[in-house]
This record gives sequence, structure tokens and C-alpha cells, in this order.
Amino acid sequence: MVLDVQYVCGFVDGEGCFCHVQSARGPIWHFNVTQKTREVLDQIADTIGIPRYVYPHASGGYVLQTSSHKWVAKVKEFFRK
Repeated sequence: MVLDVQYVCGFVDGEGCFCHVQSARGPIWHFNVTQKTREVLDQIADTIGIPRYVYPHASGGYVLQTSSHKWVAKVKEFFRK
């Protein structure tokens, strides 16, 4: 299911994180969003156009995350629209 773009933007603004880490190999970007249920994270991934990399989170919920250059670039492109 594809969600409304404004809904995804607001959701990620409240529950998401972009993180830039400078490593010895160069810069690394991470993107993640946490939620109590997995379903909305799968829908966010589908809407953005990235794989459903959803894992259990230490908080008891789930996290959609990626640090793949390819998929983080896709996330950035989505939010630039």
C-alpha cells in the first residue's frame, strides 16, 4: 500500500532520523524510522521505493533502516520532491 506523501513526510519528521557519520572509509549516511507496529514501516518503505528492511527494535517495536548508499540516495530524493 502506498501512503500519502505528506503523511510520510510528517511521520518521518516525528519518528525518523538521518545520521551522517564520518568514518575512515569516508562518509556514511543512515536512515531509520521506528514504530510499534511493522505494517506502517512496510508501507513507508513501499511509498519511498526502498526495500522493506524492517527489524525488531530494542524498544519493543520495529525499525525501518538502511545505510546502503543506493537506498539512502533514494530516500533523500523522495524528501527533496
